[in-house]
Amino acid sequence: MLKERPKTENDEFSIIGKEIPPKEAKKVLNEVGQNFAYGPGLGDTVLNVGAVVIFPPYAIYLIGNAALSLSGYEPITVSSVLPEKDGKVWSESYDRVVSGPGKVAAAMAGHEYRSRQVAEERMQTVLKNIKVEPASVAVSDRGKWQ
Repeated sequence: MLKERPKTENDEFSIIGKEIPPKEAKKVLNEVGQNFAYGPGLGDTVLNVGAVVIFPPYAIYLIGNAALSLSGYEPITVSSVLPEKDGKVWSESYDRVVSGPGKVAAAMAGHEYRSRQVAEERMQTVLKNIKVEPASVAVSDRGKWQ
């Protein structure tokens, strides 16, 4: 049931623990914010928060999926446990539901709505164009992190 996430050279997890120049960090944050606001992320968040309010144990599922994602695995979703054809139908239906708030926000801001695929492509472009260095952590003579 658990599937490892395909390894890509430039994904959002590839920059964890690395120093990013401020100019490049602004580009990444700008892209992430716009993908969230003008895509399905806004509706997905509203739906998840509503589900947690109505059924608090749902938060355990969300935390578990976050842990899976950070561990390099794909999250467990309804579409991932269904047969491929049914999973695709579920995913498309779900995206139609959660796209509403993003479409409204994009229209009000004068931007185009960003589907999951478009958002992923835009993020890949931003990440591909930045050069990051491993983070350096220094310890002072008093033993405190700087």
